[in-house]
Amino acid sequence: MFRYSISRGSSKASGGREGSMYGGSSRSYCRHSIKPLCCHEETVAQMLNENDKGDPCDMTYSRRFVSWLYPKTSRRREKTEEILEKRGLEVEVPDIRKSWMFFEHFILPRYVVNPDNPGAFERAVPGEQYEHGTKLYPIFTFNHMMLAEFGLGTGLYFVTVLFLAISTGVAGLINLFLMHKYQEKSNLSITSYKTFMRSGSAHCNNTTNVVVENFKNITNTRCTPEYTRTPLVQTKGLYNTTTQTCTIPMNECSPDFIPMGAVHYGTMIVLTLAMYYFFFRLQKRLETYYDEENLTTQDYAIQVKNPPARSIDPDDWRDFFDPFSEEFVNSVTVVINNEDLVNALVERRVLIENLKFLLPAGTVLNEDTKADIREKASCLFLCNDAPLKLLKKIDAVEERIAALADEDKIDEVTHVFVTFETELGKRNVMQAFSYGKLDRRFNTKRMEQILQFRDRYLEIDEPAEPSAVRWHNLDESMVTRVLQQTVTFFLTLVIMTVGFLCIYYIDKNMNLTTSYFITFFNIAIPMFCRIITSYESHPREGRYQGSLYLKIALVRWVNTVLIQYFIKPFSMTANVGIGEFLSEQSLMEMVASLFFSEIVITPLWFLFDPFTIYAKFVSAPRALSQRSMNLCFQGNEFSLAERYTSLTKLIFFCFFYAAVFPGSYLYCSIAMWIIYFVDRYMLFRRCRIMPANGPYIAKISRDYFFTIAILFHFIMTAFWWSGFPFDNVGEYGGKYYFVNQDIMRTRQWTFPALPSWQLSIDQPKNVPKEWKGWMSPNQEFIVHLTGWTSAAMLCISVVLICRAIGKKIKRKLFYKYKHRTRVQNIDFSDKNAPSSLSLYIPQVVDCRLPYPVLACDICKIQAGFIEWKDPNDESYDTHNLVNDMRDLGYDIDGEKTLFSIVKQWKKT
Repeated sequence: MFRYSISRGSSKASGGREGSMYGGSSRSYCRHSIKPLCCHEETVAQMLNENDKGDPCDMTYSRRFVSWLYPKTSRRREKTEEILEKRGLEVEVPDIRKSWMFFEHFILPRYVVNPDNPGAFERAVPGEQYEHGTKLYPIFTFNHMMLAEFGLGTGLYFVTVLFLAISTGVAGLINLFLMHKYQEKSNLSITSYKTFMRSGSAHCNNTTNVVVENFKNITNTRCTPEYTRTPLVQTKGLYNTTTQTCTIPMNECSPDFIPMGAVHYGTMIVLTLAMYYFFFRLQKRLETYYDEENLTTQDYAIQVKNPPARSIDPDDWRDFFDPFSEEFVNSVTVVINNEDLVNALVERRVLIENLKFLLPAGTVLNEDTKADIREKASCLFLCNDAPLKLLKKIDAVEERIAALADEDKIDEVTHVFVTFETELGKRNVMQAFSYGKLDRRFNTKRMEQILQFRDRYLEIDEPAEPSAVRWHNLDESMVTRVLQQTVTFFLTLVIMTVGFLCIYYIDKNMNLTTSYFITFFNIAIPMFCRIITSYESHPREGRYQGSLYLKIALVRWVNTVLIQYFIKPFSMTANVGIGEFLSEQSLMEMVASLFFSEIVITPLWFLFDPFTIYAKFVSAPRALSQRSMNLCFQGNEFSLAERYTSLTKLIFFCFFYAAVFPGSYLYCSIAMWIIYFVDRYMLFRRCRIMPANGPYIAKISRDYFFTIAILFHFIMTAFWWSGFPFDNVGEYGGKYYFVNQDIMRTRQWTFPALPSWQLSIDQPKNVPKEWKGWMSPNQEFIVHLTGWTSAAMLCISVVLICRAIGKKIKRKLFYKYKHRTRVQNIDFSDKNAPSSLSLYIPQVVDCRLPYPVLACDICKIQAGFIEWKDPNDESYDTHNLVNDMRDLGYDIDGEKTLFSIVKQWKKT
C-alpha cells in the first residue's frame, strides 16, 4: 500500500498553507456526512479528459501502449458487461484508462510544475489539481543529490551505488593487466559470450595429462589419492584398467606472481582506502547534509516509550513538556493498546467493501438490507450464496469487535509522540531527559536532574518519520519481538539449507543450469523472506527493513558465493578435469555465468516483472469493478533491504574471486551501473511511494557487511595465490604424484595463508618425503605478503565491528544526546515549512484497500497535517475507523477510550 507526503499548498498553487495557524481559514477535521468510498472516480475522470489532450511524454511507457491498445479492447469490455449483467450487478463497467490514471497520479511520485523555477521539484499531493499541473519525475535527469527527498536512506543508497560503480570500474581498468596475463597463459580462444566472460581469469585450457604414482582406483574409470584421513572434497582422475594407471590433467598456466600479485595487491589497498573514506567519512557527512537539507517531522518530535498506563490526557503531556518547548508544544499523539480492535475493524471494512460489490448499485448496507439478504439470498442473487457468506463473516467480526471493546486494558497507553513548534524544543527535551540504563540502575547523580512524570522516569527517544512508524506493532513487548525473530531466523536457515541442497543437486546432475537457478533463487528469496518477516513486530519501518535485510543477505551471500566454492573440487577451480568430468563446469566458468546472470537476467526480471505484467495486463482488464481494477495498480515495493543486499552480494562476490577472476571488478561495475539506472526507473515509474526510511540500513551495511566483504577480499586473495596451479599435481624426481594444494579446506587451522602450510596439511600417502611443496619462490613471496596483510585486516575489521557494537552498547548504558545538524529556524506550523511535515497519525495500511485507514479521532488537529489525501474526501470520514465504531453504535466520546488521541494546539 502507499503513503503520501502532504503539501502545505492550496489546491491551486504550491505556496501558502491552507488553514494556517497564522492566518486564513483555520479548519479542522470534524465529522461530516459520510460519503461512499468511490475511489475518487470524479477526480480521475476529470484528469482523464484533461490528460488525454495533454503531453503524451508525461505518461509511463506502459500507459502509452495501453492508450494505443484501448480502441482494440472493446471486446473485453463487452464481455465484462455480459458477466455483470448475468450476475445481476448494476455497477459501472470499469475503465482501464482510469486505473492507469490512478496509478500515475495517486501511486507514482509527481512534482508541481513551476514555470518561474523549472529546477524546483516540489512533491505534489497525489490527485491534487494545481495551477500549472503536475508531472512525473524525470528518470535520469533528476539530480541524485535530491533523492533524499524520498527518505534519507534512499538518498544514501543511490550515492553508494554510484560510488561502488565508479570505484570497481577503476579497479577493473587497473586489473586489465592481470586479465591480459591470465589470457596469455590460458591459451583460451574466444568463440562465444561464455568464453569471453571467463577469458582473462585463472581458467586454464593449457593442460597436459600426466600419470601419477600414488592412487587408488574406486571404480573401473575413476581413481583418487589415498589419505590417512579422507579430505572434504577429493580430486578424481581417469583410471585405465588395461595399463592400471591413473591419469590427471596438470595445468601449465603458471602466472607471473610478482608483477600480477603487486598490481592486485595495490588494487586491494586503494579500494580499501577509498571504501573506508567513503563509508566512514563521506557517507557520514552526506547523512548530515541530507538531514539538514530535508527538514522533516522527526526534527521536531520525541517519542515516550514507557508512559504510565493511564496517562491518556494529551493536555497533561503538553503541560509537562511545555517548559522545554521554546515556543509551545504543537501536538501530542497518545497511542493506546487497541491493535486487535483496529485489525478487526479493518477486516470488517474489507468484507463490507466486498459485499457492496455484490449488491445492486446504490444499496445502503443497514439492518434492513442485512435482513433482506438473509431472507431472499437464493432468489435475489440467482442462487449465489456469496453475499450470505460475507454477511456471516461480518457478523462474526462484529462479535469479536464487541468483545475487544469491552477489554479492560484496551485504553492503556503504550507510546506518546510529542511534536514541538521548534527544533530547539525537541533538542532541549532530548538533552534534559537523556540518561543511560546504568544511570537508572545505580541511581547516579544524573538521575537527580531528570524530571519525573507521575513518579516515573521517562524513556525518551527520537522517533521515526510518521510514515515509517508501524503503528500496529508498537504495543509488542521486547520478549515477544525476540521470540518472533528467533523463529523467523530459524526459518531463514531452513530456506538457506533447502537452497543449498537444490544447488548441490543441480550442480551434480544439471550443472550447466546451476548459475541460472542461483539467479532465480536470489530473485525469489526476498518474497519468502518478506512473508517470514511479516510475522515479526517492529515499531519502525527501518527496523523491519533491517531484519529483512539480514535474512536476504545471509541467504544470498551463502547461495551465491560460498556454496559453489565448497562443493566444487579444488582441482576444478581452473579446469574441468579429464574424461567424463569434461561435461562439468569449472569454478571459473561458474563465476562467469553468475556475473552474466547478474548483468543480464536480473535487470530484465525487474524490468519485465511477470507478476506486474499479469496484474496490469491480464488481471486488471478482467476486473469487474473499478475498485478491484485499481487494486491491480498498487505498484511494486521499493525495498531498501532488497536493494542493499544486491549491492553487498555483488561486492562480496566480486572481492571473493577477484584474485583469480580479475574481470569481476569490471563486471561488478557494469552490474552496479545497471542497478543504478534500473532502480531509478523503478523508483519513478514502477514503485509506490514508500515510508521515508532513515539511514539504519546504510549504517548496518557500512559497519558490518561491507567491512566483512573487504576482509574476505584480503583473506581469499592470499588463499587463491597459495593454490596455484590448482591441479593437485606435484613433481619430484621426474615423476608425478597426487598432492594436496588446498590449504583452506583442511582440518587443520591454516590462517593466515602462508607457504609453511604446504607440508603441514594432510598430504596423500606415498608422497616422497623429500618433496618440498608446490610453491615457487615468487609465489611464496606473494603468499607471505597477502597472508600477513589478511591477518592485519582481520584485526582491523574486528576493531571496526567491535567499535560499532560498542557504540550501540554505550548509547544504551551511558546515553547522552548529541545533535549533529544545525537548527533551520523554521517553525513546524510556519507557512514556509516543508511540505513533508505531518503529524503522527495512527493508521493502518492494507493492500486490500485503496487508501490507508485512520485509527484515531482527528477533530482536534488542523487541516493539512496528514501525510496523504483523498481528493474526494478532504474530511477523511470514509477512511476513519472511528466512524465505523460510531456506525456500530459505540459511544466514542464516552468515558472509555477506544482509539488513540491526537491533539494539536495553535500559536497564542
